[in-house]
Amino acid sequence: MSTRINRRAILAGAATATVTPAIAAPFDGPDPIFAAIEEYRTTQAAFLARCRHEDDLAEKGTKLKPAVGDHRTPEMAALVDAVITARSSLANTAATTPAGLAAYLDFVLAASIEGEEFLFVEDEGEKSEILDFVRALARAVHGMTGRA
Repeated sequence: MSTRINRRAILAGAATATVTPAIAAPFDGPDPIFAAIEEYRTTQAAFLARCRHEDDLAEKGTKLKPAVGDHRTPEMAALVDAVITARSSLANTAATTPAGLAAYLDFVLAASIEGEEFLFVEDEGEKSEILDFVRALARAVHGMTGRA
């Protein structure tokens, strides 16, 4: 098992999640983008830890039992689905504060550089997370400028 994580390969066997985009509206609570960033960070860290664990087991010659109807272990399949859901949620979340918008853009840039490809994906047959991201940016700016 390779330690290089390829998002396209992950998506190939994963179920897609449907996320309803948020509608721009006045928001009095804490900026939801911080929770979305943290959820993605947490699920991605768990996924990478599972990858390392399964790689270590495979290197030791341990045969991993795949989930029924899948080539991945049940744990790996669940984590792939969780990462996809968290990433889609992140793409659909509009920042409600300038600080949140700056954190969102900084996070997406850093994650894209680290992953050596843009964080959000657009594959044939998949929902476009790239368009969701752009829509979320537009909702954020419109919400902060009063242009709903």
